[in-house]
This record gives sequence, structure tokens and C-alpha cells, in this order.
Amino acid sequence: MLRACAAAALLVLAGCGDDDAEPRAEPPAETRPPDPTPAQPDRDHPEPEVTVRLEAEGEVRVNGSAPAPDVALRPGDRVETSEGARAVLSLPAVGRITLAAGTSARLDAVAPFAVAVGRGRARGVLPPAGGSNRPPLRLAGPGASLELGGSGDAVLAVSPDGATWVGVLSGLAEVDRGEAGEDGRILSLSLVAGQAATVDGALPEAPGRGPTREDGLDDAVGAALGTRRGAASPAGLRDAAEALDALLDALDAESERGDSLADRQREAVGRSPEESRAIQREIVACSQRVLRLRRALRTRWERLVAWGELSRVTGRPPSPDPVEARAERGRAALGDGVP
Repeated sequence: MLRACAAAALLVLAGCGDDDAEPRAEPPAETRPPDPTPAQPDRDHPEPEVTVRLEAEGEVRVNGSAPAPDVALRPGDRVETSEGARAVLSLPAVGRITLAAGTSARLDAVAPFAVAVGRGRARGVLPPAGGSNRPPLRLAGPGASLELGGSGDAVLAVSPDGATWVGVLSGLAEVDRGEAGEDGRILSLSLVAGQAATVDGALPEAPGRGPTREDGLDDAVGAALGTRRGAASPAGLRDAAEALDALLDALDAESERGDSLADRQREAVGRSPEESRAIQREIVACSQRVLRLRRALRTRWERLVAWGELSRVTGRPPSPDPVEARAERGRAALGDGVP
């Protein structure tokens, strides 16, 4: 799946990030169809293993039970904190996520380095790491996902009706809903230190003011979400599932198009240099669309997990579980990471 377009992704990232620029085609004699063989891992620079350690203060439950001290969490685990408690999730080589009292969250089993919050508040911290190539840290709520790509300190909170507040104490974070504009680009909102936003529907056009210190968090979150007491609508989870399905279908269609382009290029090599160059340009455009779809899919997946957690903690878990029902397909689309 995604063989032809994924093979061109390196070309896109190296020099074809601008949609308006015409990609440079290789000379016809050197043009070859994409290699369907997966790239081998870089043994000199292996990907870090994801081992999340839990430090519990007060009454904390993992998958409904009291955890052992310093337990290692697994993808898909649920962590819940009671009133007066907190949990610190440490991600080696990445950072840490602190779950405040009264929080229910789930480690994502598909998208790497992501925690979905269904209730309460999570704070993610990435310490300075010099030249480290560590992955970003992501927090997700029903309304939006937040990503810290470099060192920083950011917070995400969820109200009972699913509205999601995001704030940055330090550094830079990107917030998005997995939605694209008319030009196909992912719509996002950048937040710097002292900025915040409440997402309940479309992203706001501009961020508002937020705290820069931990002691200002309670007041900021309370002012933004404190009056939202209504229960989440069941339509929220259903809409999130349908939006994810639409993206998965679009990704499958683009994959089929990529395979077709690869077959056409294979036939054109040595026959028509002009046709081969034209097909190469189509393959690059295909890879650009695939990258965007997968980025949007990552956020849509995280938001679906957050909606599932919100539905569960409010006592209205759907059957069958729309998250579990899509896990295999989501893992196939996102299992090798997202650029």
C-alpha cells in the first residue's frame, strides 16, 4: 500500500515542498519505477523504543486496576487519576506528560508518542535536547491535537462536552483538527508562550492570551471551560468516526492511483522520455497528497480516541467500539510513522 507515492516522498521532502514549483524529473535514461521493497532500518541510528514509565501520586488506575510501582505502560493503556492524585508518564528520549487530578487518558496504540485525553488535563514537557532527532510529543482532545516539536511546555484540557483548551507555557506548539483548506494544506494554529485557544468546532482565527506559569493554569482553564457543564453529544463520536473513514478511503484511493502511475511509468521507460517525465511529476504530486492525508489522518485518529475516552467516562460507551473497529486499518495506514 502506498508503494509508488511513498517512494517519492523523499523527493518531496528534499525539494518539492512547494506545490506551485514544478518538480524536477530525472533524465529519462535514469528514470525507474519506484522500488516496492521497504527501506531497511538505519542500524547506526535506530528508532528509540517507546517505553512509557508511570509515576503515580495518589489514587491512580491503569486499565481499571492499581498499578505496580514504576510500571511500564503499553500502547493502548488507559490511565485515570482520582481527585487529589496525579500521574507522570515519562517517555525516554522524548519527554514527560503529567495527568492532573480527575483525568482520564489513553496512550495511543496506533499513532506514536501520542496521548489522547477524554477528561481532565494533561501537560506535556520536552526538555532541551541539543541536536537530538527525537520525535514530537503530541496531546489530543476531542476538539484538536497539539504537537510540541522542539523543547517546550504545553497543556491540553477537555471539558465535559468535548471542547478542548490548549495553551503554551514555553516554546512553540502547532494545533490542528486534521482538516484541510481549499488548497489541500492542513489548517493549523501556531501557539507561542503565553498564548492559548479553545477549540469547539473550527480552529479560531487567532490565539488568545494564556498563562506562562504553572500557577496560572487553574485560573486559565477554569475561565475557558469552567462554565461548560453539558454532556458531550453522541454525535461527536459518530462524526469523528465518519471523518476518519473518509480519510482512510481517500488514502486508499491515492494508493491505488500511485500503483497505477508506477505501472504506467514502467511501461514508458525507454519508450517516451516526455511521457516518462510527465508521469514522474504525477508521482511527486501523488506523494504530496499522501503526506497531507497521513498528517490529517494522524490527528483524526487521535481525536477519535479522545472522543472514545470521553464517551466511556461519561457512561455512554458505544457498541461496537468505533476505535477498536478501526484499529487494524488505522495501524496499516499509520504504523510506519508520519513525516
